[in-house]
Amino acid sequence: MSHLLFGYLCFAVSFSER
Repeated sequence: MSHLLFGYLCFAVSFSER
């Protein structure tokens, strides 16, 4: 599940920075 959370976090950060 860690990999899923990490992937979601990366997506959230990328979307937020954008």
